[in-house]
Amino acid sequence: MKKKICLLLVWALLLASALVLLACERETPPEPGETGSDTAAPSDPETEKTAETADDTSAEPRETNAGTTAAPTGAETAKAADTTSEPRESDAVTTVPAVPETGKPAETEAIPDSDFTVRSFSDFNAAGTVDSHASDGKAALECSYRENYEFTSSLLKATKSYYPRVKKMADGRYIMFYQQGQHSWNVYVTTGDEIGKWKSPTVLFAQQSLPEVSDTRCYMTCDAVVLSNGDILAVTSFRANKLYTKRPELGGLAVRRSTDNGKTWSPIEVIYVGVNWEPYVIETSTGEIQVFFTQISPKIAQENTTGSSGVGMIRSTDGGKTWTPNVTDSPYRAHTVAQLQTKTENGVKIFSDQMPCVLELHNGTMAMAVEDRYPASSGKDTYALSMIYSTDNWATEVGYDEQGPSNRKTKMFSAAGPYLAQFPSGEVLLTYHWSNVLYYRFANGDVKSYSTAQKAFSDCGYWGSSLIDGDRRVIIATNKRTNAGESNETDTLRLARFYLNHALAAKRLAVTIDGRSAEWDEKTETFFIGSETQAQTSIGMAYDGTNLYLLAETLDDYVTAGDKISFYLTSNSRALYRVTVNADGTVAVAYDEGKSSFGSALKDKTDTGICAAVAVSGKIDDPSSADQGYVIEVAIPAALFDLSKNKISFNAILYNKDAQNGKTVSDTFDTASLTAPSGWFTFSLS
Repeated sequence: MKKKICLLLVWALLLASALVLLACERETPPEPGETGSDTAAPSDPETEKTAETADDTSAEPRETNAGTTAAPTGAETAKAADTTSEPRESDAVTTVPAVPETGKPAETEAIPDSDFTVRSFSDFNAAGTVDSHASDGKAALECSYRENYEFTSSLLKATKSYYPRVKKMADGRYIMFYQQGQHSWNVYVTTGDEIGKWKSPTVLFAQQSLPEVSDTRCYMTCDAVVLSNGDILAVTSFRANKLYTKRPELGGLAVRRSTDNGKTWSPIEVIYVGVNWEPYVIETSTGEIQVFFTQISPKIAQENTTGSSGVGMIRSTDGGKTWTPNVTDSPYRAHTVAQLQTKTENGVKIFSDQMPCVLELHNGTMAMAVEDRYPASSGKDTYALSMIYSTDNWATEVGYDEQGPSNRKTKMFSAAGPYLAQFPSGEVLLTYHWSNVLYYRFANGDVKSYSTAQKAFSDCGYWGSSLIDGDRRVIIATNKRTNAGESNETDTLRLARFYLNHALAAKRLAVTIDGRSAEWDEKTETFFIGSETQAQTSIGMAYDGTNLYLLAETLDDYVTAGDKISFYLTSNSRALYRVTVNADGTVAVAYDEGKSSFGSALKDKTDTGICAAVAVSGKIDDPSSADQGYVIEVAIPAALFDLSKNKISFNAILYNKDAQNGKTVSDTFDTASLTAPSGWFTFSLS
C-alpha cells in the first residue's frame, strides 16, 4: 500500500512540473518569427636605440569609492581578467526553468555543462553602422568596475605622474606616455597587453644638462600617434628650465619613432625651435601628419611678452621625414591656425587659444577644441572652452596680430585641458577637467553643441585623455591629485575602460525561453551596467511581432539567490512595467497603468503572461564555488504596450551581493533617472 502511495505522489509531482512548463510555453507563442542567424632611464636618450624592459606593472588594490567605480586591482585583477573563459569541469551549471507564476521561485537542478559561458559586453555589439547615431543627442558612458585602475608612483617610477596619453598599437597592445611632475623633467613610456597591467616603464625623453648656459633641458606634455603603417611617432615639448621665456632658441619640439611597437626608439630629432607647450599629433585621412601646439615664442621674440599664446601647426607629407614650415630661428612662428584676443596690455595685443586637440570628423571637417585663458583684473584667471572648425585643412593662416579664424564657437562653458574623440557610431566625446574633476560631454557629428556635463571620475581629473577602443568602448586616462599644492601632495594615474550606451535596435528574432542564449549572436546590441561592483550585465532585446524578449548576461564571481535585475519598460503612452528576475528564478511583475512616470508605487500584477528563465554558471550561495555568472531570458507579450511608434523606453537596475561585504549594491544607468521615463534609453522595433 505504501509503495502505491509513493508511486502516486511521484506521478503527481511529475505531472505538476510538466504543467508548469507547459503553461510558460503557452504564454510564449511557439510560432517562429524571422529566425536570426542573425626604468630605468637610458644613459643617453639620443643613443641609437632604447630597449623595452620585460617586467610587469599592475595597479595596486584600493578601497571602492561610492560613485567612483573603483575596481579590484593588483592581485585581485587576476581573477577578473578573463571574463569570458569557459567554466572548469568541476563547475556546475544550474538551470532555472521558466516561471509562469510571479513571486514563486523555481526548482533548480545542477547540470554539468562545460559549454555554458556567460558572455561580456565585448562579446556582443559587433561592428555597427558608421554614423548611425551622429545626430542622436542621447548617449552616456558607463565605467567598468572590473577595468578601473589606479597606478602609484612606485609602479610608474615617477614621483609625481601627470599627462597620460594612451594609444593602441598595430599589434593590438597598448602604449602609454606620461611625465614626471606638473611642469616635468622627464617623459616616460610603457606598454601592456591590457590597461590594467603594464611593463616596467622607461624614460623616453630624459632631462639633459645645458652646461653652456648653466641650465637643464626638460621634456614635458608628450603626445603620440600610431601611423597607418604601424610606426609610432612620439612628439614632446622641451624647454630650458630657468631660461625658457628668456631664451626661446633653447625650447622646441622633439620626436622619436618606433617601428616595432614600442620596443626600440630612434634618436631624438628636433622638428621645431621655440617655446611651446602641449603638442597634439594626428595623421589625417590623406596620410598627412600634423602637429598642433600652444605657440608662445613669437610674442616673446618680437614684443618681449610672455603671457600670449595661440595655436601653431607644422605638417609633414612624407611620413615625418621633413616638416613645413621648418622653424629654426626667430621669430619662431609656425603656421598659426588660431588665436583669440583676450586683452591689450601696454599697447600689445594678448591672445589665447592653447592646449589644442584636433579631430578629423567623419564628414571631413576638422574640429579643434582649445582652452582659453581670460585674464582677471583681480583674483584668479578663468578658463573656458572654444571650438574651432576648418573645412580647408587649415590652409588659411591667421596673421601675427589678428584674431581668427571666424569659424568658431567661443566661451562655450568653463573647461580646461580638452580632449576630443569620435565613436564609429558618430557621437563626439569631449573630456576636460574643472576643479580637479574630469568631466565628459557628448556632441553630435558636427560638434556644434554639447550635452550636459557628466563626471567621468568623481574624485580626480587633470590633463586627461581618451582613446576609442572599439565600436562602443573608450579608455579614459587622467591624473589623480591628493593634497594638491601641499608638501605631501601625491599624484597617481587613473585609467578605466568605459562603455557607450545609446539607443539600440531590437533584433528580429524568435527566442526559446530557456536561460540559454544560443539564438543571440555577436551582432546583438546591448546596454551595459557594471560600474558599482564586480558584477556587470549586458542587456539586449529581440522582437518577433508577438513578444518582446530580453536577454541579460551577467558576469558575477559570487552568485546569490538575492542577485537580481529589475527591467523597466514603457511606451510612454500606455503602461509602465517592472519585471524583476532573481538569479534563483523568482519572478515578480509590477505595473503603473496609464502612467508616464513613477507618480505612485507600482502595483503587483500576476496575469501578464510574462515568462522568464535563468541559467547559472556556478552554484548559488556557495562561497566555495568559482561562479562565472548567470543568464536571464524574459518573454513579454507585446500587447501590453502601445507599439504604434515602434519604440520601447527602457531602464534597468542590477542588484548584487558579494560575499566580501555582505551588502546588496544597486547599479543602474548614471544618466537615466527612474522617475523620468522620457529620459530613458530606447529600443527600436522592426
